[in-house]
Parts: sequence; C-alpha cells; structure tokens
Amino acid sequence: MRSTLEFPPDGPDPLDPEWWAPLEGVARVAVTDARYRFFDLGDFMLMARLDRRPRPRLVLYKHLHTRRYLNLDDGGHAYRYVAPRPGAVGNGRYLRHRDLTAALDHLGLWELPWMKPGLEDHRCGLSWEDRWVLRETFGPGGDAYDPAVAPGRRSTGRGG
Repeated sequence: MRSTLEFPPDGPDPLDPEWWAPLEGVARVAVTDARYRFFDLGDFMLMARLDRRPRPRLVLYKHLHTRRYLNLDDGGHAYRYVAPRPGAVGNGRYLRHRDLTAALDHLGLWELPWMKPGLEDHRCGLSWEDRWVLRETFGPGGDAYDPAVAPGRRSTGRGG
C-alpha cells in the first residue's frame, strides 16, 4: 500500500491534540535526563503526518533551531529517514531508532546555547567554533551538564 502524507489543517479551528500527543509524550521523558534540558515543545514545527499502513503512522516534527527532524509514531517510538540510494526508484524509508535516546541525541540539542536566544549563559565562555569541547559533556553519551566542571573536563559523578 502507498503511503499518504497529510499536512496539518489551516484555518481558525483548533488543531486536533492528536497531532502533538507523541511529541508531548517524548517531552515528559526528555525532562528526566539532564542532557536534554534544552528540549522545549515550543521549538518544534509540525510538518506532516505520514500514514504508512500497515506500518505505524508517523508524525514529522522539525526542530526550529537545529533543523533536524524527530519522527514519532503514535506510541512515541522514534524513526529516522533513510534516503534512497542514488538512481534508485522510491522515496526512501523510515527506520525505527534503536531507542529514544538515539533520536534525541540526533537532534543536537547540546548546540542550542549557540543557536537559541536566552541560552547564552550555557556556552561556558566558548565560541561557536570551540563548542565541540563541550560535546563530550553535552552531546550523545555525555555527562549531565555541571557548571562546576571546567569546560573540557568530564565529571566523574563524585564532584569532579
């Protein structure tokens, strides 16, 4: 069966909450992990819903600042888009992320202090070019941010 793409309706009527429910569920999980402390529902654009029966329907959200997608099924499972090979026939496919952490890490939220106004205090005095020093702390698999830890040092979980 072919997939169908549905865009959010325009107009004065309120949007059915079903469109935002998967992202709201992810937000409840994200706030429990300090690596995703910059996760903000207001930073996502609702792009479309993809009906791919008999596979799970996906809602496609795009992050306003990182421009990366978070594609979620109704149960909150995350999927990544895989483009077709050059010259191949087809539109690509969506594969389920191994877990939600992988999908949230892909968003690159640790870079938001250099992208989103109001988060400048979280740059630890580093320029955009030097931000990579903090990837070990902020990024995928990194420790939770601790302002007492000097930039470039990893917290041991025992006070430094």
